Amino acid sequence: MNTGFKTKLSLFVAMAALAACAAKPPSMQQIPDTADSNAEIEATQKMVNEAKANNFEVLAPKNLERAEKKLGEAREYLARGKEKEKILESIAESRGWLEEAKSRADITRAAAKDLADARSGAIRAQAPAYYQKEFKKLDDRAMDLAADAEKGNIAKLTKEGDKLTDQYRKMEVDSVTKTYLGEAQINLQAAKKDGAEKTSPKTYGVTESKINYAESLIKENPRNTETIAKSAADATEQSKFLLTVNQKTKAGNTEDLVLQSEKQRRVIGGLAVGMAATEVELAQKNAALKTAEELRKTLKPNEAEVFVENNAVKVRLKGVQFGSNSAKLNKKSTALLEKVDHVLGTVGTKAITVEGHTDSVGSPEANREISEKRAEAVQDYMVSKGKISSNQIKAIGRGEDNPISDNKTEHGRSENRRIDLLIEPKVNLE
Repeated sequence: MNTGFKTKLSLFVAMAALAACAAKPPSMQQIPDTADSNAEIEATQKMVNEAKANNFEVLAPKNLERAEKKLGEAREYLARGKEKEKILESIAESRGWLEEAKSRADITRAAAKDLADARSGAIRAQAPAYYQKEFKKLDDRAMDLAADAEKGNIAKLTKEGDKLTDQYRKMEVDSVTKTYLGEAQINLQAAKKDGAEKTSPKTYGVTESKINYAESLIKENPRNTETIAKSAADATEQSKFLLTVNQKTKAGNTEDLVLQSEKQRRVIGGLAVGMAATEVELAQKNAALKTAEELRKTLKPNEAEVFVENNAVKVRLKGVQFGSNSAKLNKKSTALLEKVDHVLGTVGTKAITVEGHTDSVGSPEANREISEKRAEAVQDYMVSKGKISSNQIKAIGRGEDNPISDNKTEHGRSENRRIDLLIEPKVNLE
């Protein structure tokens, strides 16, 4: 635990007991009596909604509850025609509790590490719909721990936070699997029950392989939905084809004869449904998965995100950052690039594209230019390490053209200022 967090935590614990029983928030800013009550209520409602979107319901439940209660009070006062002073006072208190919730949420988030992100991922994956009771049980426990944390008891949350995070993560994976592979899995089980492993072994094997591959993509990164969707669609179509083939083989035809009689190969995601994937295609998939696995073992989540896309690997280098209008790599960035270079030197690489991206601040021309310089800085550094030759790597400046977040917020802009590596793994067919 770093010194800054210790200091903040100490202050938090010291103040928590007092604030827990306070009738009013520790600090609040009065609203001018010239303000419009309706407008202030609606503005505060937006703040509450944003707090919920940021997981305050589990990170700071008591203070969020106080904020909502005071906002409801302001609405009631307005409806009953109470004095404007009372309405604005309630709104100010609501905002004060929201500020208190934010400070408590920051402490809770630090103690629970990735809990809020894991919960958000599970919600996006529709876990509350698929696993209603289980999700509520997790939420209830998280809220109990956060409520203790609001009173100054961080120990329980620190101890159990990682376990809850893992449970939310698993629920996200399971929910994504249901969404994208539910039909394919049902079809495979139906075919298996109908004896397809014996009557249509080739087609059954291909189907099982494609479903397994899609499942592996989901386990690697359940938020890589574009790639997951393509692979799952391929697996689903293949599962339908399996049912068709098995129906005909059970009628007395051989599997080879059925496949031959189909005459056409329906192409889904570049692979022929009903036909085994080529040796090269499978080798490329395996090489990409191996490279991604090795990178993920070496790189921390706050340093990089690793995806598998179209049999290639994308590495989003979150830890490579530049100063304003600068293309100079700092020590933290070069240390991260050395980790990447070591892995790629070990597993082998055919080609690398370094993509520089910016936010939308400034002119498109200037953004493209600085993004290209930053990509070239990464390229030059990796070549200088000696494991990757200059003809294996190229640099491209994408400027502001490919945002991954909202450029209207500071957090979104920081995510858009990034370096991505697109890696084509070396394939060994021996």
